[in-house]
Amino acid sequence: RLLPVYYASPEAAEYPCVLKLALGSYGAGTHIVRSAAEVAGYAARGVAPAADLGRTWVLQELVLGRHERATSLLVRRGAVLDAICTAYQYECDEYVWPHVKEVSAARTSSREVPPHHLEAMARFLPGYDGVLNFNYKVRPGGEICVFEINTRLGADLGCDVPTPLLRDFFRKLDALDLAEDLAEDLADGAPEVSQ
Repeated sequence: RLLPVYYASPEAAEYPCVLKLALGSYGAGTHIVRSAAEVAGYAARGVAPAADLGRTWVLQELVLGRHERATSLLVRRGAVLDAICTAYQYECDEYVWPHVKEVSAARTSSREVPPHHLEAMARFLPGYDGVLNFNYKVRPGGEICVFEINTRLGADLGCDVPTPLLRDFFRKLDALDLAEDLAEDLADGAPEVSQ
């Protein structure tokens, strides 16, 4: 289960679970719910109309645990060139970030990303070029559960990673010969992008 379990209806859900907008950011419109009756209460207030389940809002598994990871990857043609993982600890096992207090003294950043985590993330990478960020928790059996992928620089990389690691990451990005790769793509018949 690489992704959180999705529930097709409030009656099918295992509680507690997460009720959230299908599109959103920074925890806006996201609630931990404990029963189908609580979901119905949100529906009655117009927050999560039952007819819009799966379109404008979703019910998904609440992955328990106070430890969360954000791994930023530099990827070229689907291959990981660099990875930095920032590990966070929070004060409780049930939360929706950012509505939780971080134990900031426990935060660490490292290039030591477990190989099986990278292997799981690689399933999303074929053909990808650029920087992206995976937010996830580790399940009790050791497998990751990805609940967010950002195809951009994440705040963890820009704000939480120590400067020496960040500097080296961007040096690797700068060292890529993208002009040579574009020429190869054009030679292979890829359409030229006008500027």
